[in-house]
Amino acid sequence: MQSPCFEASAVHDGTSLTDQEQLRTATSYATTAAIAMQRAMVEFRRQKTSRGEARLDLKIGIGAGQALALHVGGVLGRWEYVLAGDVVQQAVEAQNYAEPGMVVLSPEVAELIDPSTIPGRPSVVWSHNQTSDSLAIDLMPVEPVSQEDPAFPSSFDWTIFSLSELEQATRIFKAYVPAAITVRLGAGPSAWLAELRRMTIMFIRIEAINYTRDHHAASNVLQHVVKLVQNATYRYEGSLNKVLVDDKGTVLLVLFGAPPLAHEDDPLRALACAREIQETIAKEQGQSVAIGIATDNVFAGPVGGTTAASIPCLGMG
Repeated sequence: MQSPCFEASAVHDGTSLTDQEQLRTATSYATTAAIAMQRAMVEFRRQKTSRGEARLDLKIGIGAGQALALHVGGVLGRWEYVLAGDVVQQAVEAQNYAEPGMVVLSPEVAELIDPSTIPGRPSVVWSHNQTSDSLAIDLMPVEPVSQEDPAFPSSFDWTIFSLSELEQATRIFKAYVPAAITVRLGAGPSAWLAELRRMTIMFIRIEAINYTRDHHAASNVLQHVVKLVQNATYRYEGSLNKVLVDDKGTVLLVLFGAPPLAHEDDPLRALACAREIQETIAKEQGQSVAIGIATDNVFAGPVGGTTAASIPCLGMG
């Protein structure tokens, strides 16, 4: 598959843009959305739990620039969509600069929409202790999309497609959705109930891939690494859950014990899989990877709304 390079404004993702004015507009919209998120978080900041009060905060960083969109994998028809490049690095670094409740612009974003900023420095445009709704920068007005807006229907009308088109769309969608989710799609609402589940989690980190210098070389290396990880993971009946790029490098999340495949010896399977991945990547790529493994009870359940949701695995392990 092709891995296009494009201009983007992102809070860890982006929209295809080539014109500088369009990039400035998208960046302004992203900043407005980020501030709206922080305002909405006010009512959730303090939550009572069975173990006392918990505090919830967001730290948001925004970047703008060039991004690399990658479709990698392909083993057993499973693909991963990965966004990398300078725009992601900007957003991550801005988020690391932020304190809880802040929206921080990368220097590149600040140069686009905040003329008062010091060149080369991040810009804080919102803080949780801000007492006024007035901002130091002028953002383009953005009206929230109404649920009645025909351009953004609350549910998609699949009846406009033929049976063959629906079958093709289903094959494409399934290629990007973990098997742990696809097996539940036809099981009804009860299959999506949250649960505490015993799982073994593996984090694989690769630092040597540079996405800003040679896009073609970076995409080839990542493709090869992901295929190696997929082959090893599926051999031990695990699940490649996610591939992402952040300030820690390229990170792959592998699950053992996710439905529909769970085994009593999942921890041993994870160890054997990790050893195979280490040895194979060292032999074929000449690189070392850092791998962490833990077994614990984790929360697994739907998070999101009716139009977009994910099933994260969360736990102290």
